Amino acid sequence: MNYSRKIEEGISRYLEKVASYLREAPSDERDEIIRDLQSHIYDALASRSGAEPTLADLEAVLSEMDPPESYGPPVSGDTDAHPAPTATGPTRSLGSWAMAAMIAGIILPILLVAAGAIFGRGMNAVQIAVGFAVTLGIILELLALILGLMSWCEKTGKVAAIGAGVLILMAMLFGFALLWWYELS
Repeated sequence: MNYSRKIEEGISRYLEKVASYLREAPSDERDEIIRDLQSHIYDALASRSGAEPTLADLEAVLSEMDPPESYGPPVSGDTDAHPAPTATGPTRSLGSWAMAAMIAGIILPILLVAAGAIFGRGMNAVQIAVGFAVTLGIILELLALILGLMSWCEKTGKVAAIGAGVLILMAMLFGFALLWWYELS
């Protein structure tokens, strides 16, 4: 049966992806697998519709088959078969989020204390800002510590977990020192 150019291109793309995962296999074995897959695709298309198959038919057939990745690991340097993840969007690592929480746990409390000192009226406003800043800092550092421990195998996870642990201890000491100072005043 003659298939449209788009159907043939779709089949070729699928088979090329499979072949990219089979590059390490012996050539005769790889060729046999590709021939079997090609034969299976054509048979499935022929049995799906008596008329000329559509792209929807091809997509349905390919969705029922194993994904190309299931045929083995890609050869290093093969970017089409297995694209590298980017460091933006939802693929950002937990270690990166842990570092962001740790940095936010440092910067936001400093900004809150500064805002309380600048815009607050009297010592009471500064005390409230400091209390809120310490609480916010500890919460963010706890988040950084948890995320860092969850991503301990990443370098950024280790750095964030250790840094957050140290910063939590420092914030607690600072809080106790403030309480002691308030008691003396």
